[in-house]
Amino acid sequence: MITNIISRLLKKRKPAVTFWSENEIINDLYPVYPAKEYKRKWVKNCATAFKKYKEKSAGKYTLLTVAKCVGIRNVMEAGYIVQTWCDIVIETKDGKFEVSTPEHLNPVLRDIDYNEDLITHFDMRYSPVRIPVSEDNFQSILKFKSPYTFEVQPGYQCLILPVAYDDNPNFTACMGITDGLNPNFNVHLYWHVKEGRVHIPAGTPLCQVVPIKMGYEVETRPATPEVVKRIRQKEFSMNNTFDRGGTNF
Repeated sequence: MITNIISRLLKKRKPAVTFWSENEIINDLYPVYPAKEYKRKWVKNCATAFKKYKEKSAGKYTLLTVAKCVGIRNVMEAGYIVQTWCDIVIETKDGKFEVSTPEHLNPVLRDIDYNEDLITHFDMRYSPVRIPVSEDNFQSILKFKSPYTFEVQPGYQCLILPVAYDDNPNFTACMGITDGLNPNFNVHLYWHVKEGRVHIPAGTPLCQVVPIKMGYEVETRPATPEVVKRIRQKEFSMNNTFDRGGTNF
C-alpha cells in the first residue's frame, strides 16, 4: 500500500496543455515558456524605487510597491508566454500596413520548409462580423502566425489573454478560450499604432496562455458572522506593519 502511494506521488503528471512545433529550430530558440520567467522592466523600476523610498523614509511610513500586489503578481506569473521568433517591423499608414523582416530570413525559412505568411489581418472596416476597434487604433486586427500547435487535455480549457501588465504599449492580444487540439495557432492583436513604424524584436511576448479546470461554479451568499470575522482578521493582517498598505507606486 505504501509503495503504491509513493508511486502515485512520484508519477509525473500529464501536462494540462502541450505545445508542439514542427520546426525544431524555432522550438529550441523561441519556445513557449512559463510566464513567471518573463521579467518586466517596470517591475524592476518599481523595485529600485521601493528600495530608495524605504531607505529615505527610514521605516517610518507604510509603503507598498504595485509590483508586490498579490493580485497583480499572480496574474503576471500565471500560465505561459507565446513569443515572436524573428524580428518584425510593422509600418501603418492610411489604413494599410506593411511588414518587413530581416532580408536574409527568407532563404532560411525556405531551408526549413516554412512557407506561411508571418502576418495577415482582418479589416474591421469591411468585415461582416465586426469586433469593436477603438477609433484611435489601426482598424485591422493583425494575425500573427505561430509555429505551434497545442492540445488542451480533457477537463481543462485554455485562456488566451493579453500579456498581463506588459511593458509593450503598441498592441494588445485579443482574448479567447479553447479546448482540445488546436492546430494553426494564431495570435490576434489589436494594433494601437494607427500611423507609424514599430520594430518588434524576436522574443517579444505576444500573449499569455493560462490553463483552467472546467466544471467550476461560483455562488453568492450573505456574509455570516464567521466570514465577517475572517474578513476583519485579513484586513488587520494587511495593515498592521510598515511593509503593508500605505503609499502605492
